[in-house]
Parts: sequence; C-alpha cells; structure tokens
Amino acid sequence: MASHRARITRKVRKSILVYCEGEHEEIFIKYLKQQYSSRISNYTLKVYNARGDANSVLDKVPRICSAYDLTLCIYDLDKPINQKKKKNVQSVCKNIHFIENMPCLEAFLLQILEDKDYSQYKSKTCKARFEKHYLSRARRMDVRNYESIFP
Repeated sequence: MASHRARITRKVRKSILVYCEGEHEEIFIKYLKQQYSSRISNYTLKVYNARGDANSVLDKVPRICSAYDLTLCIYDLDKPINQKKKKNVQSVCKNIHFIENMPCLEAFLLQILEDKDYSQYKSKTCKARFEKHYLSRARRMDVRNYESIFP
C-alpha cells in the first residue's frame, strides 16, 4: 500500500523594504511593525537605517531594493535633496514610494499628537519640543516607550 503525502501549499509573502534616515526613524518604524504585525502577516518587513540624511538614503537604497517587492524611502526635508539622485532611484527601484517628512519626523509626530501643523518650523525646534514634552532622546531608543504616547 502506497502512502500518500498531503501537499502543503504555502503562500508566498510579499517583501517590503523600509529605508530610513536614522535611528529614531528606525525605532519608530519597528514600533509600528510590532503594533500592526497581525495586519501585515502576509508581508515580510525589513527596516534599514542609512545613518545619515535624505541623500544617504537615496545613495544606499538602489543597492538592495531589487530584492524586495515594495520599497519605502522615508526621509526628512530639512535639508535639500538631490533630485537627480531621486530620479535615479526611481529608475532603479521599480516599486518605490517616497515618504517625505517636512521638515522632519518629529514634526510629523507632533502634528499627530497636537493636531497642529509643524511643517514651517525648524527641524531643531521640532526635535527639541518632541523630546521635551513626549520622549527624551535617550528614551526614544527603546521601542516600548512609544506605546505610551502612540497607543
């Protein structure tokens, strides 16, 4: 008598690359990943940190974007970006989206928390306000600390 093995079919998960400027963006994205893990279970999400500015993101993302189904570039607009680099990234990385914070991530977070437009403020002002009123610089490095202000 021949044994029959049931075939296991596995759903291939889509891969998402999130490439961001620095550590604070990386930690916040990892917090979001934890919060929404049940909703993104059909995806694998990899977060990379360029350890620089927007142009660092644009320099580094073309090296690895082809390995992913979708690429998100997250960077601040507090310094000018090289539009030629951005166009090059768009030609190399086929399914790419740019998330641009004006002027910075902290302005975006403050806008959520305070329902106020911070896009015309200086980046330094937004960072100082966020760190004074919500999360100090040291506490920002722990994913768990975001839960109290972004439940």
